[in-house]
Amino acid sequence: MPTYLLASSECQKLNMDNGSRSFDTTLAEPGSWTPLSKIKLLFNDPADLAREAEEIKKPLLENLRRMTTGRSPPPPSCSGLTRASVEAPGHRKWPRTISGGP
Repeated sequence: MPTYLLASSECQKLNMDNGSRSFDTTLAEPGSWTPLSKIKLLFNDPADLAREAEEIKKPLLENLRRMTTGRSPPPPSCSGLTRASVEAPGHRKWPRTISGGP
C-alpha cells in the first residue's frame, strides 16, 4: 500500500476509531482520551536501568537454574501425582513421528 494512503485523513480517522493516536492535526481526538500534553514522560538514567535489570534477573536466573537442574521440589499440589495416575486410558505416547506412527 502506498505511504500516502496510510497518511491520509481517512486512514488516520480509521486508526483513531480503532484506538490509535493520529498525527493528523485536522482530526479531533475523542474527549475521553487523555491529551498527550497531560501524559507525564519518564526519563530514566541508563545506568540505573541496567542496575535494576540485573537485580530483577538474579532471582529469575536462580529459579531457572533450579528448574533445569532438578533441585527444586515439586509443587505441593502435584506431590501425589504420578505419570500413570494422570494419563487417561488409551493415551498415546509422545513423541509421535511425522508419519503418524505410534
